Amino acid sequence: MDLNAAHLAMRETGASGNPVKAFSVPLVTYGKALRQAEAVIGDGAASVVVCTREAGKPIVLERLDFRQKKAVLEGESPRNSRMLSSFSYAGVRACFRSRGIRP
Repeated sequence: MDLNAAHLAMRETGASGNPVKAFSVPLVTYGKALRQAEAVIGDGAASVVVCTREAGKPIVLERLDFRQKKAVLEGESPRNSRMLSSFSYAGVRACFRSRGIRP
């Protein structure tokens, strides 16, 4: 699973590691209130868990660290700054953990 600012990019792989299926799960939290963003993240995580359980596959979530990027937001465009500031990587990880999935 690749975590992006507006969606989760999913790719199912076969036993040899080759792609079998790819799809995207919308995850737009920009401009949402905290509870709304949590609901969007929760719905996205739930749909991913359903798909992976049906396929009998584990979830692998990339580990991201935005601390340095957020520290230099002054040089970014206003659009990129808002997007990165509203992005909730920790919220997505926490949501998967609460569902018993260890990314």
